[in-house]
Amino acid sequence: MLSRRDFLKGSALGIASAGVLGSVSLAEEEAPVAAEEIVVAAEETADVVVVGCGAAGIMAALTTQAAGLSTIVLEKGPTCFTANGANAGGPALAETPMQAEQDKTVSVKTLYESLYNFAHGTVNGQLLRKCVQAGVRVYNNFVDNGVPFGRLVDAYGVGYYARHMFGASGEKRFGPLAEKIAADGGKVEVNREAVKLVKDGDAVVGVIAKNTEDGSYIQYNAKAVLIATGGYAGNDARIREHFGDIDVIPLCNILSTGQGYDMVIEAGGIADRNWALCCNEFGGANSKTGMTGFMAAFGNSATTPAIYGGLIVNSVGDRFMNEQWLSDRPLAQGGEISMRMGKYYAVMDQEMVDALINVGVLEYYGNPADWYVGQTGLVGRKLSRLEGDLDRAIEQGWAVKGTLEECAEFFGMKNLVQTVADYNACCDAGEDTLYFKSSYLLHALKGDTFYVVEYMPSCWCTFGGVKTDSYARAVTPAQDPIPGLYVAGVDNGSIYASPYYENEGASLGTAFTSGIVAGDCIIADLNA
Repeated sequence: MLSRRDFLKGSALGIASAGVLGSVSLAEEEAPVAAEEIVVAAEETADVVVVGCGAAGIMAALTTQAAGLSTIVLEKGPTCFTANGANAGGPALAETPMQAEQDKTVSVKTLYESLYNFAHGTVNGQLLRKCVQAGVRVYNNFVDNGVPFGRLVDAYGVGYYARHMFGASGEKRFGPLAEKIAADGGKVEVNREAVKLVKDGDAVVGVIAKNTEDGSYIQYNAKAVLIATGGYAGNDARIREHFGDIDVIPLCNILSTGQGYDMVIEAGGIADRNWALCCNEFGGANSKTGMTGFMAAFGNSATTPAIYGGLIVNSVGDRFMNEQWLSDRPLAQGGEISMRMGKYYAVMDQEMVDALINVGVLEYYGNPADWYVGQTGLVGRKLSRLEGDLDRAIEQGWAVKGTLEECAEFFGMKNLVQTVADYNACCDAGEDTLYFKSSYLLHALKGDTFYVVEYMPSCWCTFGGVKTDSYARAVTPAQDPIPGLYVAGVDNGSIYASPYYENEGASLGTAFTSGIVAGDCIIADLNA
């Protein structure tokens, strides 16, 4: 993910990735390939096979191949440059040279305690600690191969600068790493969709993959197989299974359809319990825009008032949250609260709309010095296209303009008029006695013209996957490790909390570092 400040300044990183990530069709639930349908046409052999060339997979392959273990990486897409890890803004890492140079070192202790305390013991603490300790190696893997980092970020005021923003994306970010794997003797094979793990007794000894270009099947024999397929954001049925019958718009690479998870479960693994989404921190989204991927959230400026701290209501017009969670912690708590509703709605009057266009949201609230995210990410931010974008949203049916009563009637919100009256009473009193939002974000909504805009949850990636031990080995229901089978990245359900960790870059950072940890564990097991 980009930092909020980078996006609000029109960062080219997100725009560049949008065309790649938004062009893939969303997959439905896919039935597993039956064993009798698989006719293996060829075989390859290596010490290690890594399934997925995302953040976790590419780090694991760098690690095992550098240690002299022949490694093959299988990537479902046509390149490894469409993976989330190649396009997201930057990882949270501890004790890197860049932090030291800027006198902003984040210790392993600080980052680990922040993550583990947030998770309240629901993750594997030993595995998480190993991941946090591997942060400097992630940094060095990029820098040593000529991939730059830009700057450190604390967009939400967590109190430390762990996030390292990349200075390159796509091929320029992952290309040098893939070249390093090849230079060390490994291989990255694209258009390879893993469909089934190969077992010998209890041990996993390979994986069968489909060549998506010609439909043939190849069996890759190995002493160790690492699953790092990037979650299930491209599987609408899987999302509904865990979060209910709601529309969640994926803003990311949706080639990840949960196949890695399915293969591990079929091989005898079990699920861990932390299912969550990394929610969109830049605003709302709506499928009625007709846009997909990244542009579903960013193609219309009418999506951004979702996180501007104003009045948010549910489908019947009730206020249901302290809206500051959406402005100040949208990745985690704010996103989780909005997901609970399925759909949520921003309520604005003409004064607020005019202010967003002409002076910006920060000035609309009186430039409050205590609003951290406002002062770090919204200075000078105006929505110059908002009037036209609202008109387009109205035409598409996900926004309405009129009197408050007319807006309520359009969306069937029987309680909206009373909710606005109650909200205005809090604003006039200068105290939110209902949900306790900071007084500086209280601004009454009045006049004859109102706008109500409908939003759906959207996500950058999914969390929730198989359970592993502290060596990244998939475990059985009896908690015994499955020999030869490892899991890293967001497929690993034992290192990601529900909801998403509070600090930005935690998802990407843990994906990168867990790849290194899994690689280390594979090396130790194979050399034992």
